[in-house]
Amino acid sequence: MRVAYCKNGVVVATHDDSQNISASVYGEGVIAVPIASAVAGNPMPDLTASDLLAFAAFKRRAVVNGGCVVAVDGLQIPIWADDKTIATLTALMMRASADPNLVIPSWKARDGTFFELNAGDIATLANGLFAFIQTAFDVEGAVAADIAAENITTLEEIEAADWPSND
Repeated sequence: MRVAYCKNGVVVATHDDSQNISASVYGEGVIAVPIASAVAGNPMPDLTASDLLAFAAFKRRAVVNGGCVVAVDGLQIPIWADDKTIATLTALMMRASADPNLVIPSWKARDGTFFELNAGDIATLANGLFAFIQTAFDVEGAVAADIAAENITTLEEIEAADWPSND
């Protein structure tokens, strides 16, 4: 899939989505849009419902990949929501269910700090992460329904949806 980097209705660049380039590379106010027909230097092509749905999925992935902050025993722990973190927390949940005395002495947070987690903390962290991810899917589902009903017709309206915070 091609990704167009757009500002004020003009495509400033395009890249293959496997290159994983942040829109911020092209300056403030630039957004990344998955659309194959975009050409750098040209106006943004008219967007179809399929384009809007693709952008909503793209936005959800970006929100999830940004991670979240989960309150654990009075602490705010910023964590990633990538596949490795999800798999690790899932495995730790299994270990914690088998050993309620489990203690992880050094869980590294998204900001580089380390936290000691006990079995209950692991469950709280994992459940908070999974709730964050589900909320992002719920917002994408609501956006998709609004696109189908033609209540959302622009990228800006998708951006303005009630996406969960990464902070």
